[in-house]
Amino acid sequence: MTLRSPDEMMAAAKVMCLDGRDPESQKDWQTVMNFFAANVQAEVAEQACLLMRTIFEMPLSDLDVIGIVQFQLRERAEAS
Repeated sequence: MTLRSPDEMMAAAKVMCLDGRDPESQKDWQTVMNFFAANVQAEVAEQACLLMRTIFEMPLSDLDVIGIVQFQLRERAEAS
């Protein structure tokens, strides 16, 4: 298992999802959260993503984050 710091995850999200730029819009933040949710361990995805939202002061509600995490977990289940 490879552990990543929140800053490393944010840097990777910006490069892979936002062409290296900082998130600005609601859609950008949702995209970043989708990246986080897709790349954290499933067993802790919800808690990890809620923490990342707090760390980066993302303008997303609990329901937004939980919905994104649930979507990513469904995608993983369907892919396997």
